[in-house]
Amino acid sequence: MKKPLFSLFVNPSKNKFSCCGKSIFVKYQFLMIYFFIFSLPEINAQINNHDEIIIPPNKCRFEVNNRKNLNKKDKILDDSMDNRPIMQTQILSKSKNFIIHYDTSGYNAVSLIDINQNKVSDYIDSVAFYFDYAWKVEIDTLGFPHPLSDSGTGGSDATDIYVLEMGLEPCAVYGWTVGDSEVNYPGIPVRLPSYIQIDNNYSILDSNICNGKKIRSYQGSYGFNALKATIAHEFNHVLQNAGGIPDGFQSSIAEMSSVYMEYRVFPYVKDYYMYLPGLFRYLEKNSFGDASTGGGKGYPWGIFFQYIQSDFGDSTLVNMWKKVGTGKDGYGALDLALNDCGSSLPDAFCKFLPWMYYTGKRAGLGKSFKNAAEFPTLQFDTSHYPAYKFEAPKIKDIDFLNAFEIKPVRFIFGELKSFTTPDTLDILITNHDLIGARFQTGDSVKYIATCSDSTFIETYSQKIGQTPFYFSMEPDSLICSTGTNLFLSGVHSECDTVVFPNPLYLSQVNSDYYSDNIFFPVPCALTFDDKARLTIYDSEMHQIFEKQLQITPHPLYDNSHPNVTTRRVVALDYKSDIPDLTTGVYIYSIRVNINDDDRNISSTILGKFAVIK
Repeated sequence: MKKPLFSLFVNPSKNKFSCCGKSIFVKYQFLMIYFFIFSLPEINAQINNHDEIIIPPNKCRFEVNNRKNLNKKDKILDDSMDNRPIMQTQILSKSKNFIIHYDTSGYNAVSLIDINQNKVSDYIDSVAFYFDYAWKVEIDTLGFPHPLSDSGTGGSDATDIYVLEMGLEPCAVYGWTVGDSEVNYPGIPVRLPSYIQIDNNYSILDSNICNGKKIRSYQGSYGFNALKATIAHEFNHVLQNAGGIPDGFQSSIAEMSSVYMEYRVFPYVKDYYMYLPGLFRYLEKNSFGDASTGGGKGYPWGIFFQYIQSDFGDSTLVNMWKKVGTGKDGYGALDLALNDCGSSLPDAFCKFLPWMYYTGKRAGLGKSFKNAAEFPTLQFDTSHYPAYKFEAPKIKDIDFLNAFEIKPVRFIFGELKSFTTPDTLDILITNHDLIGARFQTGDSVKYIATCSDSTFIETYSQKIGQTPFYFSMEPDSLICSTGTNLFLSGVHSECDTVVFPNPLYLSQVNSDYYSDNIFFPVPCALTFDDKARLTIYDSEMHQIFEKQLQITPHPLYDNSHPNVTTRRVVALDYKSDIPDLTTGVYIYSIRVNINDDDRNISSTILGKFAVIK
């Protein structure tokens, strides 16, 4: 499960969020598709070794969190969080925009290390410094509105920051933003002054009990990086409250905004990486348009605003929040902000799909995130979305999609008819139903995606690049801007004909590509979905090696532009598999025997290669 990072809390009696809308709009739905022709094998990418993040059940609520589960002696709040913590001391930040409340002893005490000897904990100095920096970026640079005055509650009009021991509590969180008393103006949503609670050390040693399991409290960043991410995130929630948040607002949008702000304020802090393995592996559980679990569904989609910034600039996000402050719901406000840039949320989401595809092992093959190579590779051929092996003359994928749900579809072609035929077709399909997202209707759209050969060309079919295959979608009216939103890319595949490197020099590194490998040709009928048996004999015809190997892309071409032809080979890690290899001439054979309903291939390649030590 995914672990949400932060929570924005408001007083439920004053600003409770719901999923409803009052305006009447003409409902429309579209499906949009992207094609990706690709031949590389899938790799289960891991980021920071966090494949699964545990989600405590109460970490994504727009409501008050009660703390009755603390021992009475440890409670720093009354039973209602309407009452603020009472701390032992406080300081103003240098800008005087923040007042930091903290303890120097007891359960919530911060470290008293004071290297600069200014009689203030270095940790508290850092808290004040990073909050001031977040103000410079989010307000002075980006143009968010100032926080609302709390009329001196907490000791001044500065935004109050309470530093507490949060990492040891059941289902611990990184930070809370709490909405205070309402500020009402006629005709606009309720606005809230807010205060923030953060942890007193973000220790890697902090752990807590959640869902009956003991877990590390900070499963993404910890220490000062966790502090920075929390500050950027929670301060954005304060500014959201200051602008006004209407009834029916989708809190998922608020979390997308705040997670993006972690990246925008501190781009080198990559705490948001913790959400990405779950997103890129389980798209079916992470619909962009699903706000059913409050803000929780928004955490992984903070990366969407990285795309928005790249194509439309910083002003779009701020403009979205200005429209929220006039009473617009989240998805509707984002759509209107994009309208001001000559686009729309459906169109922008359509153009965002290649960014999701060109990550991990595909990074660099198309425009994508700045850190795309560090993101996971989007998963195809999963237990939820199995790949289809093409069966002439056509094969269909039929399914239902909810609003802004993305489905990865893969068609694997059989025996190649020509050297330029890609052997894998990857498709990303999404239903960009804006109304469904705005009002959380739960409506879905049925589609039929058909891949066919030239003997069966359906209505509205279009040729897939230079291949002999065609693609169509039913109903065709659900395809987003046919001709402009179709994205063709991939690696054309040929069979290799020679061993490389030959001769193999054992005493030197041949190149970064081939340092520990020697590559053998395979029969032209094979694809990357196949295997071949490699057998090696010495000069006296004694067998020294035999193994079934997966067909793989030749790495010389693997890192090239997607339109450059790659070669199909089997790769032998000779240092690992034949450590006693010495100078001489060796004989090899590549054998394949496939006999199934689709193909009957029986072939052997014989050859020789030299080794020089």
